[in-house]
Amino acid sequence: MAKRKAIPRKVRFEVFKRDNFTCQYCGRSAPDVILEVDHINPIANGGDNDITNLITSCKDCNRGKGVRKLTDKQEITKEKQKLDELNERRKQLEMMLKWREELTKIDDSEVNAYEAEFQSHSSHTFTDTGRDVSKRFIKKYGLQLMLDSLDASFSTYAKYDSDGETTAESISKVFDMASRIAYHKQHDDLDSSMQNVFYCRGILRNRLPYIDEHKSVEYLKLLFENGDGFEDVKDYCCHVKNWTQFRTDMEELFGRLA
Repeated sequence: MAKRKAIPRKVRFEVFKRDNFTCQYCGRSAPDVILEVDHINPIANGGDNDITNLITSCKDCNRGKGVRKLTDKQEITKEKQKLDELNERRKQLEMMLKWREELTKIDDSEVNAYEAEFQSHSSHTFTDTGRDVSKRFIKKYGLQLMLDSLDASFSTYAKYDSDGETTAESISKVFDMASRIAYHKQHDDLDSSMQNVFYCRGILRNRLPYIDEHKSVEYLKLLFENGDGFEDVKDYCCHVKNWTQFRTDMEELFGRLA
């Protein structure tokens, strides 16, 4: 049986506000009755304390002691209409709950795909906090943009030890910077040519024991401005032997930078 957790006071208040401080079963409201919070999908059946699974109920209705007036036919008819309306509202809340569960499954699938991409570059796995953070940024920027940004972050910030494994310090930076890269891409703070520059500089930084960060960016900018295609520049950065060769090749093309 699922363990029952107390409903936080803030959540209870939000439920009461949403339901206008009115019992959703009998229609009575505060302060005439004591209000409680009921679960649409019971805890015993796997329900939780999410606000979409909660409904306002008076104490009597929540504990099965609701008063039903049966002495007057008109009153019975009125009560029946009210119950039909409340039953329809309950059905809609149940549909909302099902919809939320389906969205949660989609969210989990997207986080799984994001983590799989992360693990294709490194043996590190996500913590629960890491999954929650990833889910938040995937919702904000979309899965595809976050995947692209993660690849760019690995290319730029990942560092490797003698066994070819990403270092703990750099993997943390890779994770953090992916969302920042996504932000810049989404807001067009970096045009496509500068994205390519930083991507290729990341390749140089990861492959070569030393590079001049400033000059490498300036030379790469000149390459793209000269009309060199991204794949050609990327291939060159993947095969250049060292910084000296890179600098010499660039100086032959563009001259010495101040």
